Amino acid sequence: MVNKIKSRLARHPLVFLSILYFVFRLFALTKLPIFNDEAIYLDWAWRMTTEPGMLFYSLYDAKQPLLMWFFGIAMHLLPDPFFAGRFIAVLCGWLTMIGLYRIGREYFSLRIALFSALLYSFIPIFSFYDRQALMEAGVAAVGVWGVWFALKFWKTGEIRDAVFTGMLLGVGFFIKSSALLFLLAFFLISIWLLWRKQTISLKALFYSASSFLCVIVLLFLQPKFWETLPTNSRYGFGFADLLRFPLASWSSNLIGNVEIELLFMTPVVFAASLVGLFIICKKGKQGQKLLAVWMVIILLLQVVLVRSTSQRYLVSYLPLMVVFAVYVASAIARRYRAAFLSGLVWVLLFILPVLITLVQIVNPVLYFQFFDSSRFSEGSSYVTGQTSGYGVREAIAYIEKLPQGRKIFVGQSLYTGTPESAVMVWFAKSKTITVGYLDRRLLGDSVNDVDCIQADVPVYFMSKENDVAGMEKFLVNVTFLKNLYNKNTIGIWKMKKKCAGKLMRVQLVNVK
Repeated sequence: MVNKIKSRLARHPLVFLSILYFVFRLFALTKLPIFNDEAIYLDWAWRMTTEPGMLFYSLYDAKQPLLMWFFGIAMHLLPDPFFAGRFIAVLCGWLTMIGLYRIGREYFSLRIALFSALLYSFIPIFSFYDRQALMEAGVAAVGVWGVWFALKFWKTGEIRDAVFTGMLLGVGFFIKSSALLFLLAFFLISIWLLWRKQTISLKALFYSASSFLCVIVLLFLQPKFWETLPTNSRYGFGFADLLRFPLASWSSNLIGNVEIELLFMTPVVFAASLVGLFIICKKGKQGQKLLAVWMVIILLLQVVLVRSTSQRYLVSYLPLMVVFAVYVASAIARRYRAAFLSGLVWVLLFILPVLITLVQIVNPVLYFQFFDSSRFSEGSSYVTGQTSGYGVREAIAYIEKLPQGRKIFVGQSLYTGTPESAVMVWFAKSKTITVGYLDRRLLGDSVNDVDCIQADVPVYFMSKENDVAGMEKFLVNVTFLKNLYNKNTIGIWKMKKKCAGKLMRVQLVNVK
């Protein structure tokens, strides 16, 4: 039986690689609490896939909806909404891993394909964002498969490959605007090859651009897309900004990117990838050189076009660096006939990524503390800052004990993120607990002279710190839940039952 399994794995290595990948990605997937932006995206995803007329709701904040639709579908199918959203990101990372294998197998060798897919599974920055309900894993998958079809197109000039490339890049833009860098790189290289009288044609490029536009046409039909599109200038430079030559930002981005890759891809992998890029640019075959040129252009565009860099802004463009790192390690390993020395090369390449990723999965707080000296550690976002998800599970557990066999309403302010959006998402399918907004800004002048509010069900309120959204006259504090890793608290309040004065009755929940 064991020999039969080994034989099948040898014939189908992607099966083994996929099993290993999913073990590392799915184990303790929700141990790191839900992050602020994840909570917002999952809240939007639920609304977009549940409430009529809200399919493009995320466009109100200039966020394309495609991946959120998949988050929403997964949340309907799986009991834990936090796991469901992150599971979609895991699947996107799996597609990236398969894409790296295919590129390594087609343009290098079987060994490089196997080790590239394997190394991708262990590198900390990829492991982290493949386990987050964010857009980055989806954009990365589009980038890898986009260049796969682009390389085929640049080799043969086939219109079919041009169309597939355009469609994939359209999918990327439907996920997040940052995928436009892939589109720019594709057309820059294509125009250069066209100028050098290679096999491609203007007709094929026209079909590629048309297929891109066909995929995103639904976005163009949404008025909110055009209204909010200019707000992307918060993150990237526009043409007018570039004419001012923001050298300080470019320099900061370049230095920041080096630091991010050095730390979160690990030093050996980063150094090997740079050497691999250099060697392939000089001595590689045509397909390999185009892959290296694509990588260089993408990284340069990211430096030039973003206002300030971060792990999150960079990670989607990095997966192909793994192939170049493995290329160098493979070349060095072949030089040594002794199995020990050859194996040592691979150990040096893999040991830090494996160890750091294991810490990241098993003890996320320790992982962030390990990189605390870097301004790119993200520890303030995920552990010590207001956007941290620590405290969300405690709030959920406390609220779950409140109904005692009856329906209740849990109000909150109009804030989004953690804990508000996260709690909203968690109880979206609950039959006893309804979470909604209870904010003075929504009630307006109708409560100016009101002393008491009486509802059809018991009413509680969840606050950030002691901010009760102007409802302090109607609430009494029950408890404050403290965050173990920072000074933030989550307040639980209850609507006053007895008070003298003018009474206002409201219906908050369908009690049938």
